[in-house]
Amino acid sequence: MMAISDIWSPAVTPTMLDLDAFDRMAAYWHHTFDLDQARQIVRDYPGRSVWLEPARECVIVGGWRRRAEMASVFGVHAVRHRRELMSAAAERAFSLGMDGIVVIEWNETLNPTLYASAGFDLLDGVVPLEVVQKRFPGVGTPSAPIHFLDATRPDVVDQLVEVDHEAFEWLWINSRAEFEHYGASPEVELWGQFDGGRLISYIGITTYGPWGHIDRLAVRPAWQGKRLGDDLTRFGIHRLAELGCATVGLSTQVNNWRSQRLYSRLGFKRTESDMYRIYGRMFVNR
Repeated sequence: MMAISDIWSPAVTPTMLDLDAFDRMAAYWHHTFDLDQARQIVRDYPGRSVWLEPARECVIVGGWRRRAEMASVFGVHAVRHRRELMSAAAERAFSLGMDGIVVIEWNETLNPTLYASAGFDLLDGVVPLEVVQKRFPGVGTPSAPIHFLDATRPDVVDQLVEVDHEAFEWLWINSRAEFEHYGASPEVELWGQFDGGRLISYIGITTYGPWGHIDRLAVRPAWQGKRLGDDLTRFGIHRLAELGCATVGLSTQVNNWRSQRLYSRLGFKRTESDMYRIYGRMFVNR
């Protein structure tokens, strides 16, 4: 029988997880996410994941919003050595020149003390909200016309990135690659408002059969407080209704009281799903 000292000692430290390691780990795999999913993440993001070979334990690390400077923990396949593996994953991201690494709690829910022991701080929390058809608000007359945005055009993506990076905190900004991937999905539509040919706000929506989602809403800071967020939310709800959605969901940061007040006025209620949290280690002061 293998002793604990055989599994872990100061001389046995986590190393990079590559695709060949999965052949040795397959018989021990017991995580809720699929082994093939883990393989694909390691294939897409080589060099980021780590494992402790004697214990057959690992941390699978992928991307965050397709941002080259950030990593995200997809799953922790470990029992005894979670802290050591989480710390090793963070150090590996740092060695690869990244600005930080995050753990999204709906991907992996662990004890907060574990996050803290591995150097991960609580960065933010997200609240899910929904409104059903019988409570859909009226559309009203928008402050500025709302136009369809063709996200396959590079000049449109340029403006989306500009608005997005002005409107959101650094943690939440979308990369150009994320917009290009998102805008290419047939279930997605992007709409926006302009001032003199310059994009000042946008909304992104996705249909999932009878359920629709407002994925993203951004307004340039100089235009905030002028009802553009209200205009776009109302428009997004009714556009999703036109596309056959009877329920519309969205999410917002737990401390973003301004957004929560807006969505509450428009009939959104918290769902049965619990708030999820985001933990992270930042290597660059943001």
